Amino acid sequence: MARFGWSPLLWAALVLGLGLQPVCAFGQAASPEAAEPSGGPPAAPGDDAEPAQFEALQHAARRAADTVRGQAVTLGLGYGQTTAKLYFKDLDKGRAQITDNGTLVPLVQYASQESYFWESPLRTGRVAVGYNLVANYAAFSLNRQLTVGPFQGANVGTRVTGSYLAAAPLVFVRLGPLYPEREIFWKFGVGVGAAALQYKGTVIATTAGGGRYLEPVAKNADSLSVYTTEVWEVQVERWSLLFKGAQSSGSARHGNFTLEEYSLTLAYGFTF
Repeated sequence: MARFGWSPLLWAALVLGLGLQPVCAFGQAASPEAAEPSGGPPAAPGDDAEPAQFEALQHAARRAADTVRGQAVTLGLGYGQTTAKLYFKDLDKGRAQITDNGTLVPLVQYASQESYFWESPLRTGRVAVGYNLVANYAAFSLNRQLTVGPFQGANVGTRVTGSYLAAAPLVFVRLGPLYPEREIFWKFGVGVGAAALQYKGTVIATTAGGGRYLEPVAKNADSLSVYTTEVWEVQVERWSLLFKGAQSSGSARHGNFTLEEYSLTLAYGFTF
């Protein structure tokens, strides 16, 4: 004999046709008052909370947009040269210089919203003096020792590799737009800040008496270095041509150091 099953359709027919009360979750019959309270059907749960939650989300989104408005991330690729000047405290005025002889240099830069001390209109555009915060990340690999000239090094088997994250308030002069129908600006700025810099490698140190020694060099990023930068920039809408100089200086285990970088870069800015 086939088993008799209470299908959902049969249960619904019994409830609607015979006037049976549905059983609640705890096994008690629900009263008509509980099933349909006076004053209309019950409100869906969360109806009052949804508009408040949506308004809170909108408010948070507006605050986030206001926080990042005017900030920019600039990415680019250029040609530059990096040189490290290393000094040794355990050698008699020992020093070494090592470079990369010039190479392709990526640019990764963050800039906060610009603020202005002073502005004055020009026939086309305006001139403004202002400031903002600029941060950069860079990596370097130096494998050409400067043993003869100040610019071109020789491959003698030495190498220093490293990277840094630097930030500096930048004070600048800005002109533009230089043409009525094009967003073309010229900008010059200088900044002084700090860098978290690390490097390691081996160089040939030369002393004042002419002695030459193969010396290991290393620096950790646990102490900050002084960072200075100079920027000349021509901006055409979102594209920029930048000539940039940057110098980092400080102390390491072997003694003092200076890292100098000069580059010409074509970059594209993403402004929020």
